Amino acid sequence: MGTDDAKHSCLPKITAGSCKTFLTVNLGVLLLSVGVYFFKFPNNFTTGGVSGLSMLISSFFPTLTPATLMAAINMALLVVGFIFLSRGFGFWTVYCSLMFSFETWLLEKIYPMAAPFTDQPLLELCFAIMLPAVGSALLFNGHWEGAVCQRQPDCPVVLLGVWHEGRAVLFAGPVHESLCGGFCD
Repeated sequence: MGTDDAKHSCLPKITAGSCKTFLTVNLGVLLLSVGVYFFKFPNNFTTGGVSGLSMLISSFFPTLTPATLMAAINMALLVVGFIFLSRGFGFWTVYCSLMFSFETWLLEKIYPMAAPFTDQPLLELCFAIMLPAVGSALLFNGHWEGAVCQRQPDCPVVLLGVWHEGRAVLFAGPVHESLCGGFCD
């Protein structure tokens, strides 16, 4: 075997940087999953995204858990991504979507929750926002591409996020009977 054989190997070269990226992305997915499963789901904090949509749908179909619906929605969105953005829309997008769904489903099986951890909704809301926010920051820093912004690099990510999250919160009000989020009597 010569050095030319090593150049044409189909296995990626493992470097310190690729190990760091892998660990960063996986820590981000874990924080995202923990925040969503332990704090958003039991409190019905519908802040948007796939997790918020899955909570809304599970209100109409109680036999389906939010984690199961989240996996189904993520799979459907990946198919749409492959159709409209081609196969190259991002390894990390596919990996993180699948791991987020799997870890949330696994937490649901390992540690079923019938109620929130505490009777302090504000404290739970802080964790429901903080853990996924830190996890998302690690994901974006660790190379979760974001299919829309990869295709349109100059897109206003913050404005798209605010628009999307705001609509989800407004639709959650009628479903959960209150826009107070558990803070009103």
